Amino acid sequence: MAETVQKYDWTYTPLFEFERNFDDVYWIDWVDRHWFYTIPIGIVYVLSLWPLQKWMENRPPMKSRTPLIIWNFFLCIFSVTAAARGVPVLLLGIYRDGFLSTVCNNKYYNNQFGSIWGIFFVLSKIPELGDTYFIILRKQKLIFLHWYHHFSVMIFCTHLYGHRCSAAFWFSVMNFAVHAVMYTYYFIRAMGYRLPKYISMSVTTLQISQMFMGNFIVYYVYYQKRIGTPCQSYYTDLYYGMFIYGSYMVLFAIFFFNAYLKPKSQKKVKEVNGDTSPQKVQNGSMSSNGSHYANGVHHRSIKAEM
Repeated sequence: MAETVQKYDWTYTPLFEFERNFDDVYWIDWVDRHWFYTIPIGIVYVLSLWPLQKWMENRPPMKSRTPLIIWNFFLCIFSVTAAARGVPVLLLGIYRDGFLSTVCNNKYYNNQFGSIWGIFFVLSKIPELGDTYFIILRKQKLIFLHWYHHFSVMIFCTHLYGHRCSAAFWFSVMNFAVHAVMYTYYFIRAMGYRLPKYISMSVTTLQISQMFMGNFIVYYVYYQKRIGTPCQSYYTDLYYGMFIYGSYMVLFAIFFFNAYLKPKSQKKVKEVNGDTSPQKVQNGSMSSNGSHYANGVHHRSIKAEM
Protein backbone atom coordinates (compact mmCIF):
# COMPACT_ATOMS: atom_id res chain seq x y z
CA MET A 1 0.00 0.00 0.00
CA ALA A 2 1.04 3.60 -0.49
CA GLU A 3 2.12 6.00 2.24
CA THR A 4 -0.15 7.03 5.09
CA VAL A 5 -2.72 9.60 4.11
CA GLN A 6 -1.90 13.07 5.38
CA LYS A 7 -4.29 15.01 7.62
CA TYR A 8 -6.57 17.52 5.99
CA ASP A 9 -8.42 20.60 7.23
CA TRP A 10 -11.40 20.70 4.87
CA THR A 11 -13.91 18.42 3.23
CA TYR A 12 -16.27 18.77 0.31
CA THR A 13 -19.84 19.29 1.48
CA PRO A 14 -22.67 18.57 1.30
CA LEU A 15 -22.26 14.81 1.00
CA PHE A 16 -24.98 12.30 0.18
CA GLU A 17 -25.60 9.64 2.80
CA PHE A 18 -24.17 6.86 0.62
CA GLU A 19 -21.03 8.95 0.08
CA ARG A 20 -20.61 9.62 3.79
CA ASN A 21 -20.99 5.94 4.67
CA PHE A 22 -18.54 4.70 2.06
CA ASP A 23 -15.81 2.53 3.58
CA ASP A 24 -12.85 3.78 1.55
CA VAL A 25 -10.27 1.74 3.47
CA TYR A 26 -12.08 -1.54 2.82
CA TRP A 27 -12.74 -0.93 -0.88
CA ILE A 28 -9.28 0.37 -1.70
CA ASP A 29 -7.75 -2.66 0.00
CA TRP A 30 -10.20 -4.92 -1.87
CA VAL A 31 -9.20 -3.43 -5.22
CA ASP A 32 -5.52 -3.69 -4.30
CA ARG A 33 -6.01 -7.43 -3.71
CA HIS A 34 -8.16 -8.09 -6.77
CA TRP A 35 -7.10 -5.60 -9.46
CA PHE A 36 -5.32 -8.33 -11.45
CA TYR A 37 -8.68 -9.88 -12.34
CA THR A 38 -9.01 -7.09 -14.89
CA ILE A 39 -6.23 -8.77 -16.89
CA PRO A 40 -8.18 -11.99 -17.69
CA ILE A 41 -11.33 -9.88 -18.18
CA GLY A 42 -9.39 -7.78 -20.69
CA ILE A 43 -7.97 -10.84 -22.44
CA VAL A 44 -11.43 -12.41 -22.79
CA TYR A 45 -12.70 -9.08 -24.12
CA VAL A 46 -9.98 -8.84 -26.78
CA LEU A 47 -10.23 -12.50 -27.77
CA SER A 48 -14.00 -12.23 -28.17
CA LEU A 49 -13.83 -9.46 -30.77
CA TRP A 50 -12.62 -11.43 -33.80
CA PRO A 51 -15.03 -14.40 -33.37
CA LEU A 52 -17.94 -12.00 -32.95
CA GLN A 53 -16.92 -10.11 -36.08
CA LYS A 54 -16.74 -13.41 -37.99
CA TRP A 55 -20.14 -14.44 -36.64
CA MET A 56 -21.63 -11.16 -37.89
CA GLU A 57 -20.13 -11.46 -41.39
CA ASN A 58 -23.16 -13.14 -42.95
CA ARG A 59 -25.74 -11.58 -40.69
CA PRO A 60 -27.52 -8.25 -41.04
CA PRO A 61 -26.37 -5.40 -38.78
CA MET A 62 -28.40 -4.48 -35.73
CA LYS A 63 -30.82 -1.82 -36.97
CA SER A 64 -32.73 -0.92 -33.81
CA ARG A 65 -31.60 2.34 -32.19
CA THR A 66 -33.35 1.60 -28.90
CA PRO A 67 -30.57 -0.47 -27.22
CA LEU A 68 -28.00 2.16 -28.27
CA ILE A 69 -30.17 5.01 -26.96
CA ILE A 70 -30.68 3.29 -23.62
CA TRP A 71 -26.98 2.41 -23.36
CA ASN A 72 -25.80 5.95 -24.02
CA PHE A 73 -28.51 7.44 -21.80
CA PHE A 74 -27.34 5.55 -18.72
CA LEU A 75 -23.65 6.24 -19.42
CA CYS A 76 -24.53 9.90 -19.95
CA ILE A 77 -26.41 10.19 -16.64
CA PHE A 78 -23.67 8.34 -14.77
CA SER A 79 -20.85 10.45 -16.25
CA VAL A 80 -22.62 13.77 -15.73
CA THR A 81 -23.43 12.90 -12.10
CA ALA A 82 -19.89 11.71 -11.40
CA ALA A 83 -18.39 14.82 -13.00
CA ALA A 84 -20.72 17.01 -10.93
CA ARG A 85 -19.37 15.36 -7.80
CA GLY A 86 -15.70 15.13 -8.80
CA VAL A 87 -14.94 18.40 -10.56
CA PRO A 88 -15.90 20.63 -7.58
CA VAL A 89 -13.63 18.57 -5.30
CA LEU A 90 -10.73 19.01 -7.72
CA LEU A 91 -11.30 22.76 -8.10
CA LEU A 92 -11.66 23.27 -4.35
CA GLY A 93 -8.53 21.20 -3.82
CA ILE A 94 -6.55 23.42 -6.17
CA TYR A 95 -7.96 26.56 -4.54
CA ARG A 96 -7.44 25.52 -0.92
CA ASP A 97 -4.41 23.22 -1.09
CA GLY A 98 -2.71 24.17 -4.36
CA PHE A 99 -2.10 22.21 -7.55
CA LEU A 100 0.85 20.28 -6.08
CA SER A 101 -1.30 18.84 -3.32
CA THR A 102 -3.92 17.58 -5.76
CA VAL A 103 -1.34 15.51 -7.65
CA CYS A 104 0.89 14.47 -4.74
CA ASN A 105 -1.45 13.98 -1.77
CA ASN A 106 -3.73 10.95 -1.82
CA LYS A 107 -6.08 12.30 0.85
CA TYR A 108 -8.75 12.65 -1.84
CA TYR A 109 -9.30 8.89 -1.62
CA ASN A 110 -11.04 9.48 1.75
CA ASN A 111 -14.82 9.38 1.88
CA GLN A 112 -14.87 12.95 3.25
CA PHE A 113 -14.15 13.97 -0.33
CA GLY A 114 -16.86 11.85 -1.90
CA SER A 115 -14.32 9.21 -2.87
CA ILE A 116 -16.99 6.59 -3.51
CA TRP A 117 -16.93 7.96 -7.05
CA GLY A 118 -13.41 6.60 -7.31
CA ILE A 119 -14.62 3.02 -6.98
CA PHE A 120 -17.51 3.83 -9.32
CA PHE A 121 -14.94 5.08 -11.81
CA VAL A 122 -12.91 1.88 -11.61
CA LEU A 123 -15.93 -0.42 -11.86
CA SER A 124 -17.42 1.55 -14.77
CA LYS A 125 -14.51 0.59 -17.01
CA ILE A 126 -15.83 -2.97 -17.23
CA PRO A 127 -19.34 -2.24 -18.60
CA GLU A 128 -17.87 0.44 -20.87
CA LEU A 129 -16.36 -2.43 -22.84
CA GLY A 130 -19.87 -2.76 -24.23
CA ASP A 131 -19.19 0.18 -26.56
CA THR A 132 -17.13 -2.17 -28.70
CA TYR A 133 -19.87 -4.77 -29.05
CA PHE A 134 -22.29 -2.15 -30.37
CA ILE A 135 -19.76 -1.38 -33.10
CA ILE A 136 -19.46 -5.04 -34.06
CA LEU A 137 -23.19 -5.79 -33.88
CA ARG A 138 -23.86 -2.81 -36.14
CA LYS A 139 -21.16 -4.17 -38.51
CA GLN A 140 -18.91 -1.14 -38.37
CA LYS A 141 -15.17 -1.47 -38.74
CA LEU A 142 -13.16 -1.60 -35.53
CA ILE A 143 -9.76 0.07 -35.27
CA PHE A 144 -6.89 -0.62 -32.88
CA LEU A 145 -7.21 2.63 -30.93
CA HIS A 146 -10.74 1.83 -29.83
CA TRP A 147 -10.24 -1.60 -28.28
CA TYR A 148 -6.70 -0.88 -27.08
CA HIS A 149 -7.99 2.13 -25.16
CA HIS A 150 -10.80 0.18 -23.48
CA PHE A 151 -8.54 -2.75 -22.64
CA SER A 152 -5.61 -0.77 -21.25
CA VAL A 153 -7.49 1.93 -19.35
CA MET A 154 -9.49 -0.68 -17.41
CA ILE A 155 -6.32 -2.34 -16.08
CA PHE A 156 -4.47 0.96 -15.61
CA CYS A 157 -7.19 2.66 -13.54
CA THR A 158 -7.86 -0.37 -11.34
CA HIS A 159 -4.18 -0.87 -10.61
CA LEU A 160 -3.64 2.78 -9.62
CA TYR A 161 -6.77 2.92 -7.45
CA GLY A 162 -5.56 -0.05 -5.41
CA HIS A 163 -2.27 1.79 -4.81
CA ARG A 164 -4.00 5.04 -3.78
CA CYS A 165 -1.91 6.70 -6.47
CA SER A 166 -2.17 10.45 -5.85
CA ALA A 167 -1.91 11.34 -9.54
CA ALA A 168 -4.92 9.13 -10.35
CA PHE A 169 -7.26 11.60 -8.65
CA TRP A 170 -6.76 13.92 -11.63
CA PHE A 171 -7.08 11.05 -14.10
CA SER A 172 -10.50 10.01 -12.78
CA VAL A 173 -11.95 13.52 -12.59
CA MET A 174 -10.71 14.39 -16.09
CA ASN A 175 -12.19 11.18 -17.45
CA PHE A 176 -15.55 11.81 -15.82
CA ALA A 177 -15.66 15.36 -17.20
CA VAL A 178 -14.78 14.29 -20.74
CA HIS A 179 -17.19 11.35 -20.65
CA ALA A 180 -19.97 13.62 -19.42
CA VAL A 181 -19.62 15.62 -22.63
CA MET A 182 -18.90 12.62 -24.84
CA TYR A 183 -21.77 10.38 -23.80
CA THR A 184 -24.19 13.30 -23.82
CA TYR A 185 -23.16 13.85 -27.42
CA TYR A 186 -23.53 10.15 -28.23
CA PHE A 187 -26.97 10.05 -26.64
CA ILE A 188 -28.18 13.03 -28.67
CA ARG A 189 -26.81 11.50 -31.87
CA ALA A 190 -28.29 8.09 -31.04
CA MET A 191 -31.66 9.84 -30.80
CA GLY A 192 -31.18 10.83 -34.45
CA TYR A 193 -30.49 14.54 -34.01
CA ARG A 194 -27.92 16.26 -36.22
CA LEU A 195 -25.41 18.54 -34.55
CA PRO A 196 -22.98 21.09 -36.05
CA LYS A 197 -19.55 19.84 -37.03
CA TYR A 198 -17.81 22.12 -34.54
CA ILE A 199 -19.41 20.20 -31.66
CA SER A 200 -17.81 16.95 -32.78
CA MET A 201 -14.49 18.74 -33.24
CA SER A 202 -14.80 20.19 -29.73
CA VAL A 203 -15.37 16.74 -28.23
CA THR A 204 -12.33 15.35 -30.03
CA THR A 205 -10.19 18.31 -28.98
CA LEU A 206 -11.34 17.87 -25.39
CA GLN A 207 -10.22 14.26 -25.41
CA ILE A 208 -6.85 15.08 -26.92
CA SER A 209 -6.41 17.76 -24.25
CA GLN A 210 -7.09 15.09 -21.63
CA MET A 211 -4.23 13.00 -23.00
CA PHE A 212 -1.85 15.95 -22.96
CA MET A 213 -2.82 16.79 -19.39
CA GLY A 214 -2.42 13.18 -18.32
CA ASN A 215 1.12 13.14 -19.71
CA PHE A 216 1.93 16.43 -18.02
CA ILE A 217 0.74 15.20 -14.61
CA VAL A 218 2.64 11.91 -14.84
CA TYR A 219 5.93 13.64 -15.68
CA TYR A 220 5.29 16.46 -13.19
CA VAL A 221 4.77 14.00 -10.33
CA TYR A 222 7.84 12.05 -11.44
CA TYR A 223 9.89 15.26 -11.38
CA GLN A 224 8.58 16.20 -7.94
CA LYS A 225 9.53 12.80 -6.54
CA ARG A 226 13.01 13.06 -8.07
CA ILE A 227 13.68 16.38 -6.34
CA GLY A 228 12.48 15.02 -3.01
CA THR A 229 8.89 16.27 -2.82
CA PRO A 230 6.68 13.81 -0.89
CA CYS A 231 4.36 12.47 -3.58
CA GLN A 232 2.17 9.48 -2.82
CA SER A 233 2.58 7.71 -6.15
CA TYR A 234 4.83 4.74 -6.81
CA TYR A 235 7.48 5.05 -9.52
CA THR A 236 6.14 1.88 -11.15
CA ASP A 237 2.70 3.48 -11.44
CA LEU A 238 4.24 6.58 -12.99
CA TYR A 239 6.20 4.51 -15.52
CA TYR A 240 2.99 2.70 -16.41
CA GLY A 241 1.27 6.07 -16.79
CA MET A 242 4.03 7.36 -19.05
CA PHE A 243 3.56 4.39 -21.36
CA ILE A 244 -0.24 4.50 -21.36
CA TYR A 245 -0.66 8.24 -21.85
CA GLY A 246 2.27 8.36 -24.27
CA SER A 247 0.73 5.68 -26.47
CA TYR A 248 -2.69 7.35 -26.32
CA MET A 249 -1.21 10.66 -27.39
CA VAL A 250 0.58 9.13 -30.38
CA LEU A 251 -2.50 7.23 -31.51
CA PHE A 252 -4.73 10.25 -31.05
CA ALA A 253 -2.30 12.43 -32.99
CA ILE A 254 -2.40 9.97 -35.90
CA PHE A 255 -6.16 9.83 -35.76
CA PHE A 256 -6.46 13.62 -35.53
CA PHE A 257 -4.26 14.04 -38.60
CA ASN A 258 -6.29 11.56 -40.63
CA ALA A 259 -9.59 13.05 -39.52
CA TYR A 260 -8.89 16.78 -39.76
CA LEU A 261 -5.62 17.54 -41.51
CA LYS A 262 -5.19 14.93 -44.21
CA PRO A 263 -6.21 16.27 -47.65
CA LYS A 264 -9.44 14.74 -48.89
CA SER A 265 -7.75 13.66 -52.12
CA GLN A 266 -5.61 11.24 -50.08
CA LYS A 267 -8.59 9.57 -48.43
CA LYS A 268 -9.64 6.50 -50.40
CA VAL A 269 -13.33 5.98 -50.91
CA LYS A 270 -14.51 2.41 -51.13
CA GLU A 271 -17.86 1.86 -52.86
CA VAL A 272 -20.07 -1.10 -52.07
CA ASN A 273 -23.32 -1.31 -54.02
CA GLY A 274 -23.16 2.41 -54.59
CA ASP A 275 -22.71 3.28 -50.89
CA THR A 276 -19.52 4.52 -49.25
CA SER A 277 -18.46 2.01 -46.64
CA PRO A 278 -16.65 2.96 -43.43
CA GLN A 279 -12.88 3.03 -43.66
CA LYS A 280 -11.81 4.22 -40.22
CA VAL A 281 -13.32 3.97 -36.77
CA GLN A 282 -12.99 5.85 -33.52
CA ASN A 283 -15.41 4.44 -30.93
CA GLY A 284 -17.09 3.25 -34.10
CA SER A 285 -15.93 3.96 -37.64
CA MET A 286 -15.22 6.84 -39.95
CA SER A 287 -15.63 6.81 -43.69
CA SER A 288 -13.42 8.66 -46.07
CA ASN A 289 -16.27 10.86 -47.27
CA GLY A 290 -16.33 12.73 -43.97
CA SER A 291 -18.90 10.51 -42.26
CA HIS A 292 -18.10 8.45 -39.21
CA TYR A 293 -19.61 6.14 -36.64
CA ALA A 294 -19.29 7.04 -32.97
CA ASN A 295 -20.45 4.44 -30.46
CA GLY A 296 -22.48 2.81 -33.22
CA VAL A 297 -24.21 5.96 -34.52
CA HIS A 298 -23.66 7.20 -38.07
CA HIS A 299 -22.57 10.83 -38.44
CA ARG A 300 -22.39 12.95 -41.58
CA SER A 301 -19.68 15.59 -42.05
CA ILE A 302 -18.24 14.86 -38.63
CA LYS A 303 -14.83 13.32 -38.72
CA ALA A 304 -13.39 12.31 -35.36
CA GLU A 305 -14.47 11.04 -32.02
CA MET A 306 -13.41 8.88 -29.06
